[in-house]
Amino acid sequence: MEPSQAGPVLLLTAGMGAGHDGVASELERRLAERGIPSATLDMWELLPLGLGRVITGFYRSMIQNFPWMYEAIYRIWLEPRHNDPGRVSPVVRLAGRRLARRIAADRPVLALSTFHLSSQVLGDMRRRAALDIPVVSVVVDFAAHRLWVNPGVDLHLCLHPAQAQRMAERGATRTAAPGPIVRPEFVGLRWDRGAARRSLGLGDDDRVVLIVAGSWGAGRVTSTVETVAADGRFVPVVVAGSNRRLQRVTGRVAGAVVLGWVDDMDRLLAAADVMVENAGGLTAMEAMAAGTPVVSYQPIPGHGRANVIRMEEAGVSRYARSPAELLALLDELVAGGPLRERLTGAARAAFRSDAADCIQALTRSPGGQRLARAP
Repeated sequence: MEPSQAGPVLLLTAGMGAGHDGVASELERRLAERGIPSATLDMWELLPLGLGRVITGFYRSMIQNFPWMYEAIYRIWLEPRHNDPGRVSPVVRLAGRRLARRIAADRPVLALSTFHLSSQVLGDMRRRAALDIPVVSVVVDFAAHRLWVNPGVDLHLCLHPAQAQRMAERGATRTAAPGPIVRPEFVGLRWDRGAARRSLGLGDDDRVVLIVAGSWGAGRVTSTVETVAADGRFVPVVVAGSNRRLQRVTGRVAGAVVLGWVDDMDRLLAAADVMVENAGGLTAMEAMAAGTPVVSYQPIPGHGRANVIRMEEAGVSRYARSPAELLALLDELVAGGPLRERLTGAARAAFRSDAADCIQALTRSPGGQRLARAP
């Protein structure tokens, strides 16, 4: 551990599900291990009149009740276009003014974002010379829509080399692909498989399918659970997150083990033969680190569908387009063999290095030094 530098690293996140906050929290832990102080700020705290909470509520309502509306918004405003980063919105400029005051007070050595809008805020400030410290954007979406790209950002840290290449083609100044950022318990599972299964009331011979849908339990989860349970060959273990209605409804499905919010996802991954998810979010990255094969099914609209398509292209997961394809994939993956080995091998290979090392290197750079475009 080295002595800390004069100022902290400022971490910007947003309460849009647990993924952005989870990555920020893990980065904060890794930086602390290196003796680097940090401070985390929710992007929505920079907006007046509770506007951040309104945006979160509107987004959550669309995802859960009006998915067609979010799909339309994504296609019009967010879907990536070649070399066309998203335009700066009034929300970005409004947040930037407040953020400038926070930065002047805290004097951070580096600013880092795990949410696309906060990356836009920082990139806009950097381009206007309103910020003289390095800016890093940690891109948590495999598909990386338009707002993830900002030429003012010094370094975009990506989940996979293919994603980094796409970001560079769309105008990102510099990219690197250290891989997903997950807590250490997922890299080396602390749970014994048998003990994890016993804790859930499962047997050693059960063919266990873990079904997740993010912290909000969004998407067509009930039909997924019903499809898996009705087949009769699998035991679905469902994580409903904060969605109590989903927990009640899926709890009526015969044979399903249904949980609400959990803090020990590593226990469930240790017990599972395969995981089914619908958005390509942080839990999918955790499964990849744990060596649990990932199947995507009935993805949520917009970035969710785009993420699972890109994940399949990268070879780290499979995307089932029909109930028959889902069940066939589950059968093959539970049984083991070449497909399971290919998926888990490609997924683990994505964890190429530690993003905190990249950040630590930048904290040693002279303040305000612009980074050259990567070759």
